[in-house]
Amino acid sequence: MDIISPTKSVKTRKPHRCFACNREFKPGTIMDRQVNIYDDINTVYSCSTCKELMDKYSGYFLDESEDMFPSCCVTEAMSEIFDFHGSTPEDFLKFLNEKHKSK
Repeated sequence: MDIISPTKSVKTRKPHRCFACNREFKPGTIMDRQVNIYDDINTVYSCSTCKELMDKYSGYFLDESEDMFPSCCVTEAMSEIFDFHGSTPEDFLKFLNEKHKSK
């Protein structure tokens, strides 16, 4: 993957889905945007919660074979690694913060 435009915080003008949790966010939401090439040119958006999760706890979300964050990585980690079904990324962040505080 090649990054065309580095990550930038933007106020969205239309609805966008967070690539990490797949939730849809309304226009006017502050999200991080990155433009990259991975088979094609892609613009991806991430919500503030997923950005914090990926920044703090990248080991849970990073695809080490390709050294990148795959689509829906937060959603998959919540359900597959931690069996955290039906909760929000905000709940998951709180859980991981508590888990790592005790170490």
